[in-house]
Amino acid sequence: MDIKSIVKEDFIVLDDQTSLAELIGKLRSQEKRSSLIFRKQKYIGLVEKKKLLRVRLDSTEVKLGKYVQQTPILNSNSEVLEAALLMFESGAEYLPVQEDKKIIGVVDGVSLARLAADLPQAKKLTVSDIKLSQPAKIGLDDPIALVIDAMHDESADLFPVFDKGKISTVIAYKDILRRYLNWSPKRDLSVQYNSMISSRSTESEIPNTSTLPVRDFSSNKELVTVTPTTKLSDALDLLQKNVLVSVVVMDKDTYKGILTTKNILKALAALVETQNYSVQYIGLKELNLMPHQQASIQRIIDTEAPKIEYEINNHFILVFHFKEYNKKGTRQKFSVHLRVEYPGKVIVCEDDDWKIEDALHKVFDHLGNAVKKKFHGDTTKGRTYQK
Repeated sequence: MDIKSIVKEDFIVLDDQTSLAELIGKLRSQEKRSSLIFRKQKYIGLVEKKKLLRVRLDSTEVKLGKYVQQTPILNSNSEVLEAALLMFESGAEYLPVQEDKKIIGVVDGVSLARLAADLPQAKKLTVSDIKLSQPAKIGLDDPIALVIDAMHDESADLFPVFDKGKISTVIAYKDILRRYLNWSPKRDLSVQYNSMISSRSTESEIPNTSTLPVRDFSSNKELVTVTPTTKLSDALDLLQKNVLVSVVVMDKDTYKGILTTKNILKALAALVETQNYSVQYIGLKELNLMPHQQASIQRIIDTEAPKIEYEINNHFILVFHFKEYNKKGTRQKFSVHLRVEYPGKVIVCEDDDWKIEDALHKVFDHLGNAVKKKFHGDTTKGRTYQK
């Protein structure tokens, strides 16, 4: 399954000579969490909004180039699990997507994880299958600097706040931004405030926000939680609904930790290594298929191949050969020839139909029956072969 369906074309692009003040204005006014940074029309990395909490924004003359985070670039045809691995390793919440050597959009970690959660090998995952972050507990009277550091280190944007050992309230990084950087949604900073923070002569008039207690930033939001038994896909739906990258995990009244998108991506990326087969295509690019047909083919293979993997239980290769007939007519007929190669055995199946998706389904039905017949009473099933 590729990532095309989750690529977002609405993103911010800035030059590396842009001032931090202008970057803040763009992110705030467009309600974005990151911006792609270019130097002489070449992508060099991105700047994420939450990272700005750890820098000193006291001048419109400060350029954002030194705060750029280098990241990999995804291809629009990138497989979802491979993309999850790259995003986890980069530590970013967003990655740019390229097509024909041009940046066409971005993907975010939550959408990527949600797409991957529908894969057969991930559908049964629950919150308990994901390692939870266990940051130090934050109290009402702790300085807000502790929360800023914890959010950065844990890749979380929502933290519970404790009072006398129990969760009292919740603090979100948006709450900090609105106070720390005068970040008010759907509203630009005033000219007066921009002028104030850009003037070194008035720095002493700006309170040292990092030393203020957490209670001054407490959120009015209701605590969003999941349980260890919550399905991973449901937890990701909750993150998307509330525009979050992390959520508190509770087992009844007991605090268990924080589920972060970063740790979800890590768990999903590990599934790449468990895939015990490879797929090869012949003739697919020569077919005149619509985008939805191409997506359907990929979805069918992503769904059916793991079922065959379970039966064979050894590394195997799927070789698909696609052909199209009656190209000049109003309707085209498609044939699918499938060759399955694994240690000591070869299975060949083929079928055709006016709909390529139906032809592919038929071939997988034939393959399923053939595999079960081959392995009925076969003492080699379950035996591991060296690749």
